[in-house]
Amino acid sequence: MTIDATNYARKIENYINQTISTTRVLEILLRDGNGQIRDFPRKAAEVLDSRDSIIATIQLAPNGIVREIFPLAGNERAIGHDLFSDTEYIYDLRRTVQFRTLVLGGPYNSKQGGKVIIARLPVFLDTTQDTQFWGLINTLIFIDKLTEASGLSHLAENGVLFRLLKRTDQGDLLIAGNPEVSFKDAISVEINVPNGEWRLELIPRSGWHNPLIIELGVAIAMVLAMLMGKFVSIFAQQSAMQQKLKYLSDYDGLTGLYNRRKLDESLGRECAQADRIGADLSIILIDIDHFKRINDKLGHAVGDQVLAEIAHRIRDNIRQNDIAGRWGGEEFLVLCPGTDLTGAATLAEKLRDIVARQELVPGVSSTASFGVASYRNGAPTLSLFNQADEALYLAKNGGRNQIQVATVPQPVTV
Repeated sequence: MTIDATNYARKIENYINQTISTTRVLEILLRDGNGQIRDFPRKAAEVLDSRDSIIATIQLAPNGIVREIFPLAGNERAIGHDLFSDTEYIYDLRRTVQFRTLVLGGPYNSKQGGKVIIARLPVFLDTTQDTQFWGLINTLIFIDKLTEASGLSHLAENGVLFRLLKRTDQGDLLIAGNPEVSFKDAISVEINVPNGEWRLELIPRSGWHNPLIIELGVAIAMVLAMLMGKFVSIFAQQSAMQQKLKYLSDYDGLTGLYNRRKLDESLGRECAQADRIGADLSIILIDIDHFKRINDKLGHAVGDQVLAEIAHRIRDNIRQNDIAGRWGGEEFLVLCPGTDLTGAATLAEKLRDIVARQELVPGVSSTASFGVASYRNGAPTLSLFNQADEALYLAKNGGRNQIQVATVPQPVTV
């Protein structure tokens, strides 16, 4: 029998990333509104309506005190709750505020009933002197809905046992699944979540060599087919309002910047625009220096915090019409419409200095290398990226913490 544990792990990741994207969008709205979201219930309803949602509630907690909740009905008891006075939450709260990054906490017993995972995101607003802590956005995830939506509960109904575990300093903590049975020889798959380590384990209830396993495999395949049919149906029935909120899927869950898919789309659009009107277009490819050392020495949680902080500095120091995103891993890409090679190199130097000038998280400093290239009208989009990539390669080989500008290619004459 074959159980595709990876498939279920990726589904869990997708749902977690959707939740994180929702939280990041609310952060953007708060920052744009200088600490307020006008008509919060309506905007929260729009966000939740755009998902096959595993979200229980969304909370806004200025200074750590819950002031707004959606949906409010049935959750009134949480209004006014001081999160920093709750000993159950204090460890995760200190981490998220100290490192200025999203943390997935729990599992917790919800005050409204049931078990939840809480995505906590600290919000810092810009002031004339510095940034100031505003408070927290809490997005509560129903654990039972997560297992249902990912298909794990259907596997349990058909004889496959599962455990969803969270690694802590004290050992593995059970998020969901079967605690009372042995999972020796179980299939185990790591699940990528921000600032944490989750693991999914699957094993047939009757063992790997039972004659009924073949029939069970057929049943699992049928369950998967039904689940896929359900997902297709959900996407096909999206309303016009949901389509307006499609941009939620365009953001990288960790950094809040555009993801690679959206960057690809934006780059193609900007190249076409440059061709159409004869405008300048340049790009900046950024790579964090020695990032693997940070992960290896300090752990992936600190690495995630470094990525989030660099993304924050990039976003706050580019022009309004520039487009920034996470290209992948420790690489970022900035599109600069209407900017020639000299202008893009000037911006790259500004960003290089901002990254290197002060610690990214407490006790951790790093630098970045930059490759800059300018678009030649009519050239393939890929050639523009390749020029920037080659320039970045020169910057890395030249000692890092520097910018290199691509040589402008000469037009080909026939």
